[in-house]
Amino acid sequence: MDRIRARSYTDNVVDLMAGKLRRLSASAQEALKYLACLGNVGEVATLALVHGETEEAMHAALREAARAGLVFVQESTCRFLHDRIQQAAYSLILDEHRADMHLHIGRLLLARMSEDQLAEHLFDVANQFNRGAVLLADLNERADIAKTQPAYRTKGEGIGGLCFGAYVFCLGHRAVR
Repeated sequence: MDRIRARSYTDNVVDLMAGKLRRLSASAQEALKYLACLGNVGEVATLALVHGETEEAMHAALREAARAGLVFVQESTCRFLHDRIQQAAYSLILDEHRADMHLHIGRLLLARMSEDQLAEHLFDVANQFNRGAVLLADLNERADIAKTQPAYRTKGEGIGGLCFGAYVFCLGHRAVR
């Protein structure tokens, strides 16, 4: 019974925060949706890239959210002030659009990041493809994603043998079954 009550309180907090988010401008809401897809924290430049906006536009949208007490912006980084705020921002994305957003983000990150950036953010990119895997049906695209550089394989093997290329290829294979 206590767990049911705790779950109810959590849902109420997320609903309350979602209501607060809906009072923001459309640009601030969109920026926070993309930030929620990226995680609890993100670089403003990355947000601008995946949202298709300028960094200046992202800063303006994030300033509004910061004034509302939802995020903390420090130089080039933005962070949700609480995980329930992130959940609320994510809840603003319709369920049927979430996989599409994640796949869009994964594709952009993979296409636009340098090899060094990809090596540093390898599992962040893989997570985006994981969350968009149900839409990753094109065999050629899966093969392109699965092609890995030695640096990616090495990083993946260093943590439990997980290879980025094999991981993403398997996700895509699972999606087309």
